Amino acid sequence: MSQAQTVTATEARNNFFSLIDQSMFEGKSFIVEKNGRPWAELRPSKNALDAKKSAKQIKLFKKIYDFSKTLPKMDETAVETLRRLRHENV
Repeated sequence: MSQAQTVTATEARNNFFSLIDQSMFEGKSFIVEKNGRPWAELRPSKNALDAKKSAKQIKLFKKIYDFSKTLPKMDETAVETLRRLRHENV
């Protein structure tokens, strides 16, 4: 993990969701200072890696879904094809 970046309490308040995203998806840590003294720490949780993996999977599923929309329409479903072939004794 990289060295923690220091931000003021005001910066943390104004950019809270951005800091959380950076922590979760980029593994960054932040020290929040108030009146020039360290006050709090924001760092990735143990579950952040799993969340990052889940986010990548969601993006992949979306790409697959988008790709599936470009495929030509089939005349019958796979189940219908199997039933037809079984009926035809193929």
